[in-house]
Amino acid sequence: LEKLEKSYFRLTSAPDPSTVRPQPVLQAALARMDTLKRNYWYDNDQMKAMRQDLTVQRIRSAFTVRVYEYHARLALRAADWGEFNQCQTVLGTLYDEGLPGASHEFLAYRILYSTFNGSTSLQMLAVLAKLNAEVMQDPAVQHALE
Repeated sequence: LEKLEKSYFRLTSAPDPSTVRPQPVLQAALARMDTLKRNYWYDNDQMKAMRQDLTVQRIRSAFTVRVYEYHARLALRAADWGEFNQCQTVLGTLYDEGLPGASHEFLAYRILYSTFNGSTSLQMLAVLAKLNAEVMQDPAVQHALE
């Protein structure tokens, strides 16, 4: 039985392969997050460790998107803007690569975040450039633009 829980630690060298959880274990760990509500800081630590395991294995898939979306929503609920921004930045790249996910929802969050944190006009234009007719019809995006 693989270990589902793992604390995050900043890597300063190549990771020990025996400590990196493969995707099936990460999937079980993510499923477990919904059943074991602890506190934000514990959950944040677990999510950062999951993200790190995905990164060191170069896993970029629909599952990667699910992990980042879950973590971003967790950070939003806790008003942890730094962690949210890290997640939404990676999500933007994953969506641009064509991976499926809640891209409209997170575009709406990005619009709101850009407004909230006082982004420059150029940064806001980059966000708004992602809008097309389909995206504009999404209720979350419409709400963010109001």
